[in-house]
Amino acid sequence: MLIKLFIALAVVGIGWYTLYYAKKHFNYSPKMVLYIATAFVACAFLIRFGQPVLGAIVALLPFIQRALTGLMMYKQAKSIFNKSSKPNTNNKSKMSADQAREILGVSRHATKQEILNAHQKLIKKNHPDTGGSTFLASQINEARDVLLKQR
Repeated sequence: MLIKLFIALAVVGIGWYTLYYAKKHFNYSPKMVLYIATAFVACAFLIRFGQPVLGAIVALLPFIQRALTGLMMYKQAKSIFNKSSKPNTNNKSKMSADQAREILGVSRHATKQEILNAHQKLIKKNHPDTGGSTFLASQINEARDVLLKQR
């Protein structure tokens, strides 16, 4: 009984330290921090009541969700760039306006502000400083530049 309580308290302590570290170093949003905290509290209760394996799985859910989201966005971006009709003859990528709109998820008649908002939302998720891909960030920036030049 006392061992399970000690394990539950250790998990909560590790969880709170992880929250502090994630907020400070990875700039997680308050929503993500709350999600991680909820998972760790659920983990502590599951360990306390005799389900340590299930508790560990619940504790890892926020990180698994973030990894899967990143993987899905990478696959989506990769498929968009593989659809390019023109072969790239030089090293500079020439993105079409249609590709740029598809990357940012804006309509053909999007305003400058809509383009900037879509860019900001995507770059926050994919910036290399927050664990994102440099390739995706550069493609998102190029898409913004292509669409803003048309305006």
